[in-house]
Parts: sequence; structure tokens; C-alpha cells
Amino acid sequence: KSRNKINIHRQANMAELIYQSDMAVAAGGTSAWERCCLGLPTYIIKIADNQEKIFHALGSKDNFNNFYKKLLSNYREHVHKILSFVDGRGLDRVISQIINCHKC
Repeated sequence: KSRNKINIHRQANMAELIYQSDMAVAAGGTSAWERCCLGLPTYIIKIADNQEKIFHALGSKDNFNNFYKKLLSNYREHVHKILSFVDGRGLDRVISQIINCHKC
């Protein structure tokens, strides 16, 4: 909640951290979609080949300094854009597919 406060977390309660944070720097794994669902602006870093699609879909083309400046200039606009990437109904779709498969 402050520009002067930076914390580094590893193996923590991610849901709680996402809820409490204003911004993240994180890998482009599947948790990127969770951060989108909760509207957390994230500077995504690709650390594995299997993150390529997510990185291209959500990653910034700017370096970190430019990303951060743009984020500060219009934070609410960035959050609104991030929230538009997902609808939060993924679990419902997975359950529906499992039920349909089970009926086969």
C-alpha cells in the first residue's frame, strides 16, 4: 500500500498476498490467471518454456521501469483491464466438463 514498501515472498499464502498487494512481480505460470481474476497488476517474467503462451498473452512489452510508471499514472485503468482477461468462472467450466465426461 506504499511506494516505499517492497516485500519478497516465497512459498507463502498467495491468496492472502494477492488480496493485500497493489502490484506483483511474478512468473508467468498458471497463477497469473488467479492474479488477473483478483485484479492484481503484475510484471510477468517468463522463467520456463511452458509459460510462453501466458507470457505473450499477459506480459508487458515494456521494461519494468516503464511498466511501473504506466501503472502509477493510471492504476484503476490497469486493474479494470486485468479484470477483463478472465471471468472467474473457470472452475464451473472444469466441473461441467468432468460431469459431462462422467456421463459418457
